[in-house]
Amino acid sequence: MADYININGNNIPIRASDPTNPIEGEVWYNLTTNALKGRGVILQGTVATGGTMNTGRDNLSAFGVLTAGVAAGGYGSTATENYDGSTWTTSGSMGTAQYRGFGGGTQTAGFVGNGRTTPGAAKNQTEEYDGAVWSTSNPLSSPRYFGAQGGKTQTTGLAAGGSSSPSTQLNATEEYDGTSWTSSGNLTYTAGAVPGNGPQTAAIGAGGYTGPPTTMTTNSAEYNGSTWTATNSLNTARGQGAMLGDSSTAALLGGGPPSVSPISNSIENFDGTCWSANPNSLPTGLININNAGVGSQAAGYFSGAASGPNATTFEYTGVQATTVTFSSS
Repeated sequence: MADYININGNNIPIRASDPTNPIEGEVWYNLTTNALKGRGVILQGTVATGGTMNTGRDNLSAFGVLTAGVAAGGYGSTATENYDGSTWTTSGSMGTAQYRGFGGGTQTAGFVGNGRTTPGAAKNQTEEYDGAVWSTSNPLSSPRYFGAQGGKTQTTGLAAGGSSSPSTQLNATEEYDGTSWTSSGNLTYTAGAVPGNGPQTAAIGAGGYTGPPTTMTTNSAEYNGSTWTATNSLNTARGQGAMLGDSSTAALLGGGPPSVSPISNSIENFDGTCWSANPNSLPTGLININNAGVGSQAAGYFSGAASGPNATTFEYTGVQATTVTFSSS
């Protein structure tokens, strides 16, 4: 086993008291308390109620970040609203009502690919958003909805898995360049209602379902821009939850049914290797929020999140630095 000095170039410092503002990864020995200590990062976060949307809905598409987010469409809806981290403001309507679409990009340059139209046909159209107005763009190669979305810009979108009908789930992946969708490597498993997020070159998808009969999965996979690789499984099988994530190594999945019932309020964090249960949970069980998670593992929100049309937003703040005491045995 390597010594600390060989790894870090210094011995562990001995101090009479803890440093005032330690940095992440710093380690020291507290002579007063006779304890080995260090500054680490914990993945647990807190959930609080945010701003209320002007139009309550479910199964909407969302993209952007916590302080500049977009909620678009929803079951039977063309409504669009912009979020500034506290207040929702009504914006231009989508051209066609859709729900369960693949969203991505920013508040001023976003998109929603395909989705589903009422009473249920798969929508074969992409719409782009400039912060106020929607315009029509090219559809995915095959009509589908309710899968893993990704893409932090309008020209680097991602759609994986999903359903072409209630009884047909897919594993196909397509990338969006701002004009057209192009096929890429297949997801490692076939499922609908797959929560996903992250940039086009470092995305993650986890959970989902097959059926009928509806069967939830714990599968999880990372995407590098061309290929999906299976990773360690979720702790709880679920689909229809919402994923927050800056990358495939720092993601958060909340809500969704862990089985056909009951509806879940639990949260899991991903550190690039394993999923771990977050000690905190959502205020209520949330379903039909697939693709309605926006932001990162550090700061994001779940919008339109409920078992039916709802205007509530839940904000998440996590990945906090903390001082931990190590075992010196």
